[in-house]
Amino acid sequence: RSRNWSFFVILGVTASIAVVAVYGLTLYRNFNSVHDIWIEYEKNAVKVNSSLANLKSNIGYGGFIHNFKNYVLRRDKKYIPVIEKDKASILASTKFLHSVLSSKKDQKKLAIIEQTFIEYFIKFVLAQQLVASGAEQSIVDERVRVDDGAALAAFEALQQNRIKESASIQSQVAKAMDHANQSLLYGFAIIIFLTASGIGGIILIRAISKAYIKSDLARRELDNFFNTAPDALIRIKMDGTIVKANEEAINLFGYSFSHMVGMKIEELMPQKYRSNHQNVRAAYFQTRERRPMGVGLELLALTRDGKEFNVDVSLSYSLQDGEEYATAAIRDITDKFKIQRELDITNERSKAAAVAKARLLSNMSHELRTPLNHILGFGELLLNDTKHPPRENQREMLQHILNSGQHQLKLVESTLELAELDNTPLKIEPFDVGLEIRKGVKSQEIEATGKGISFDINIGSSVPQEFRG
Repeated sequence: RSRNWSFFVILGVTASIAVVAVYGLTLYRNFNSVHDIWIEYEKNAVKVNSSLANLKSNIGYGGFIHNFKNYVLRRDKKYIPVIEKDKASILASTKFLHSVLSSKKDQKKLAIIEQTFIEYFIKFVLAQQLVASGAEQSIVDERVRVDDGAALAAFEALQQNRIKESASIQSQVAKAMDHANQSLLYGFAIIIFLTASGIGGIILIRAISKAYIKSDLARRELDNFFNTAPDALIRIKMDGTIVKANEEAINLFGYSFSHMVGMKIEELMPQKYRSNHQNVRAAYFQTRERRPMGVGLELLALTRDGKEFNVDVSLSYSLQDGEEYATAAIRDITDKFKIQRELDITNERSKAAAVAKARLLSNMSHELRTPLNHILGFGELLLNDTKHPPRENQREMLQHILNSGQHQLKLVESTLELAELDNTPLKIEPFDVGLEIRKGVKSQEIEATGKGISFDINIGSSVPQEFRG
């Protein structure tokens, strides 16, 4: 019996040691795996965010597109070297992002952004040519206009994917932390129960300690990513209380960190939106979907000193330690709205200029054509009068009047056609060079004869009879 008991005790202790060892090693490997995932993600996260922030700055105020539009509006050559510098920065950022973004969807979105910038590069060359040629502002605006809506949507999608990726990593770390806490409780229980198996307890404690250290390191790294994100990030609980904010959010709203944490999210928006936002917030925690906020609406935020500004907000949901949270990524888009308003004013001015030009053309058509038609009409009546036919010299003079009137009418119509080139396609037609020269000379013959001037027309045989133009 003694031997049997000894055998069972030894077997029990051995089994306990083995269980503790396997448990500790499994826990260690699980957390080591999560840690490796986070380290791999962190290698590229900062560079990706930096490149995206660079592209964002070139889309927004002070960047490539802003400088390009300033050049078109102001025609100031000082913007050219700035635009070329922005262009080089954009190409470097897109090249790097192509090398690190593994998702096909991300690559497609990046291709859309890259294509829009390339189109802007081409339009910039065209704008320089048009400005150098002295083209009208409305023509330059029309020829160099680029629709960057698809690029903005693609950039928004890339930003959303970065937030989703960050949320996914955060969720993994949070789950690992929950698992670590549970494992710690189970581990301590096993250690108390298996005090006789000291070796197994030591192995378990060391494994759990290492896991806890790595988990804590992962949490700190996640906090560092949260704090260094290019957008303002604010995390709230279901009741709207702010529990976390990064440096961008502190700078954007003008509060200190200690002041902002504990505030209600509604305090960061104008008074007129606060009561309704409580219902909107409650509805969001029911749906729990990742989405942009207020699609199609103008969203306003409020700084500490009472200044309102336009924002773009994206929301994401997370669950940590049994508590529900929402994270808002906030961007200041006041400059975007300012640029849009400037473009709207420019477009309105262009439309007003087009209306004024149309009125001028209409007045010219009436004021110039009407008297000429009267002259031609009365001239034809006199020339074709059978009751009192004109004498030969009178017929010749009447014919000169008609020829000169027809010539002047063609000049008026040519002037009107030239003014309408913006809206009318050019026509290429054949014309007789010799005939046109003779008509021009004939229209001036009476006045030249009165001054004792005669014309001798000699068109060389090498000149083609017909031209197209």
